Amino acid sequence: MNITEDIDFRQVLINRIAEREFSVRTGVHMSDLNYCLNKQSLRKLYPVVDTDKEVLLFSLGYATQTWLAGKFGDASTKEIDGIVVTPDSLVCPECGGAIE
Repeated sequence: MNITEDIDFRQVLINRIAEREFSVRTGVHMSDLNYCLNKQSLRKLYPVVDTDKEVLLFSLGYATQTWLAGKFGDASTKEIDGIVVTPDSLVCPECGGAIE
């Protein structure tokens, strides 16, 4: 049995992951505030194409988050004080409080 890499199929998979992980966001998103604001502004003004390695690295993070949370997908997007938030969950697991 010979195992060979299918370059075309590999690229299709990486493109699907990139579409899920790096979709274009409008407005100010919560994750924009994690970085230096100047750096984040430059990322939006002059976007850089992510390498295959970076896409796969983010995919590992997504898979780990899904496994740890025990669910697939994030909660619905919310806008709070003009900032768009896509929380992992809308309920605090420890206190049972909801994000309003």
